[in-house]
Amino acid sequence: MDINHIKYILEIAKTGSISRASQNLFVSQPYLSSILKKFEETIGFTIFERTNKGVELTKEGLQIIQDIEKLNDLYEGIANKYQSTHSHFPSLSISARRSSYIAFAIAKMINRLQEENDNLSIKFSETTNLQVIEDVNSGNADIGIIRFYTENKNHFENQLKARYIEWKQLSSFPRVVLIAQQHPLAKKEHLELKDLEPYTEIIHGDFELDDYSEAYLWQKKINSSKKLIQVYERGSLLDFIATIEGSYTWTTATYPTILDKYNLIEKSVLPSHSECLDYIIYKAKLEKSVILRLVEEKIYETIQLFNR
Repeated sequence: MDINHIKYILEIAKTGSISRASQNLFVSQPYLSSILKKFEETIGFTIFERTNKGVELTKEGLQIIQDIEKLNDLYEGIANKYQSTHSHFPSLSISARRSSYIAFAIAKMINRLQEENDNLSIKFSETTNLQVIEDVNSGNADIGIIRFYTENKNHFENQLKARYIEWKQLSSFPRVVLIAQQHPLAKKEHLELKDLEPYTEIIHGDFELDDYSEAYLWQKKINSSKKLIQVYERGSLLDFIATIEGSYTWTTATYPTILDKYNLIEKSVLPSHSECLDYIIYKAKLEKSVILRLVEEKIYETIQLFNR
């Protein structure tokens, strides 16, 4: 039994509706129904009777709900007792939204861990916000870092709440345009949206619709037939910006070494608009852990390098 699936079953029992539970959990109703079906097949009997008003617990279902509530409480208690104060993490998995400054911060954290651990295994993956959340929720990542615009704050916080994921805000950055030093707009102190009309925008092709919605609206304001290139890897995006004439990308905080390496510069765009927020996310069992504090510390140190 997957502990997350147990939480899903408990939410169905709490709401009395698969539909409402799917909304609260931010998962599709067919997916939640499939989880319930597999769970019932595993235990060998039906937990819920379907009615016109939703679902009702069967006699056997009432008993197992009481049992798995105890199991869930026991799991949380054991996790908090034995893992919250654990100070050495020879094995650690981190999932993060693509960001050069986050990558540098994680590298600094690894340097610290290498000093304190003879054996060390680190997994670091860069992906989309939704995948980061899923990685933490499923246990494939101990710690996640997500990045989103302020207008999407409620959306992402609701997703975290539904999955019993804790979070802390790490930073906020204004949104800027990243261009090559030889770009025709490089000498302008501030840019306006109309300045970008003739040029080619480069974006990460797998960014979520919710996460990218505001950028999409800005694109429509510029020109619905504008030139657009989608890439799926941060290194390729930087190579393209440095090489493709007249190209640009929307970004927030680029590590200074990266700017120097690729001969890139950042330009503000007027009028200014929403900021980008970075959250570190984790399960409650890591609330008091040394490793969580170390990741936060190194990210905060790296943020100090940005003079914005």
